[in-house]
Amino acid sequence: MDYQYSQYIKNWKLGNVNGSRGIKAKNISRHLIRYLKNKYGDCCSICGWHDKNLLTSEVPLEIDHMDGNADNNIEKN
Repeated sequence: MDYQYSQYIKNWKLGNVNGSRGIKAKNISRHLIRYLKNKYGDCCSICGWHDKNLLTSEVPLEIDHMDGNADNNIEKN
């Protein structure tokens, strides 16, 4: 699974895959979510908020696109 992850991220950075999961749904790939969580941690990239949900023990964050375009999954966005 780690190999698939590393290959997916490599291809995403090269522009060979767009980071979406599915054709019609605007969902971000699980590999991309993992990459962003590893890179930025479990906190808001704007304010640093990182409180965990008491039931799930996870930080309930959303990945959003800076330009509002859900099809634009380049790293800067």
